[in-house]
Amino acid sequence: MCSPFQFFPDYLAEGGLDVLVLERRELLGGATVTEEPLPGFRYSVFSYLVSLLRPEVIEELDLLRHGLTLLPMESTFNPLPDGDYLLREADPWRTYHNLKRHSRRDAEAYSEYKLAMQHMAQLMVRVQSVAPPDLQREGATPEAAHEWVDLARRLLEVPRDRLHLLLFMLTASAEDLLDRWFESDALKAALSTSATIGSFVSPRSPGSAYVLLHHYMGEIDGVFRAWAFPKGGTGAVAEAIASAARARGATIRTEAAVAALQTRDGEVSGVVLEDGAEIEASVVLSSLAPWPSLVALPPEGTMPRELHEDVARWRDRGCSGKVNLCLDGLPEFRALPGRGRHMAGGVSIAPGLDYIERAYQDAKYGRWA
Repeated sequence: MCSPFQFFPDYLAEGGLDVLVLERRELLGGATVTEEPLPGFRYSVFSYLVSLLRPEVIEELDLLRHGLTLLPMESTFNPLPDGDYLLREADPWRTYHNLKRHSRRDAEAYSEYKLAMQHMAQLMVRVQSVAPPDLQREGATPEAAHEWVDLARRLLEVPRDRLHLLLFMLTASAEDLLDRWFESDALKAALSTSATIGSFVSPRSPGSAYVLLHHYMGEIDGVFRAWAFPKGGTGAVAEAIASAARARGATIRTEAAVAALQTRDGEVSGVVLEDGAEIEASVVLSSLAPWPSLVALPPEGTMPRELHEDVARWRDRGCSGKVNLCLDGLPEFRALPGRGRHMAGGVSIAPGLDYIERAYQDAKYGRWA
C-alpha cells in the first residue's frame, strides 16, 4: 500500500544521513491521503486498507507509538442475486457454518485451502527477502552467483508438494486453482476477486492465481491474509511514517514541488523547486513514475540512451476506479437485514465467475462493466 519512498526517510535518517523530504501537496502520503472534502466526512481517497505493509516495517519504525492504529477487517460479505448470501468471518467455526449452507464439501475444504495459501504466502515472503538476481548484468560475477545460490537454497528447503503447488500458481488461473478445492461457483467467485485487484486480468487469465496468492501475503500480527482498516483513514499511515521519520531527524517540507533535477559533471547534484529555490544533495530519491523521474525532470541528454528507451516502453495502464459516498447511515441488505458482523469488513458483488469474466471483458474493450 505504501511506496518504498515513504520508508526511505526513516531508515536513512536512522543511519545518520541528513534527509530532506519534499512533497508537492499540502498533505503527505500520495495515494494514501485522507481528505475532508465535506465537513464531517473524511475519506481515504485512494487506497483503503492496510494489507501488504510489512509487519517488520511497523515494528522497526515503531509506528504504533507514532499513532498507527489498525482495526481488523473481520468479515467479507457477498450478497447474491437470489436473496441469499455468503459470509466469511474471522471466526473459522462461524465461517464453516456459513459456507455449509451452500456446500458441506466446500465448508470442509475451506480450512485446508487457507492453510495451503498460508504456506505459499510464507514461502513467497522468504523468496522475496532474497536480493533478486540482475538478469541484465553481463558475465558471471561472484555477486550474481551468490544471489542465485541463495535463491536456490531457499527453494531446496521447501517440501516438494509445496514447491509443486507454488510452480502451478505462478502460471495457472485463479479458477484452475480454486477448482482444486471448491465446487460452489459463488464461493469460487468470492475468493477469486483477490486475483483481480490491482491487475488487468480475470480469474480465468493465466497467472491470476499468483495475484490471488500475492494478496494472501498481507500479514498483521503474524496472521496471513489479515487486512485492516487504519483508524483515521490511510492518511494516518503516512502521518505515522512521517512522525517516525521526524523523530529520527528527517526534515519534511510540504507544498514544495520539484521542477527539475540539477546535475554536475553528469551526476545528479540536487533539485530545483517550482519557486526557483535550489537544493543541493549527494543523493536524490524519487517516488514519481519512471517517466518524470528519469526523463522529464533530468536535463536533456543526461540519461543514457538505453535507459531513455526502456522508460519509453513503460506501460502503466490503470485498472481500478474508486467512488467515495457520503451516507446518512449503514446500508440495509435484503439478504441479511440489520446490523451484524457482515458490517465489520468488506462487501463484494461477485455472484459467479461468469459475472466477473463479463465485467473483465467489458473493461478490456473500453466499456464500463
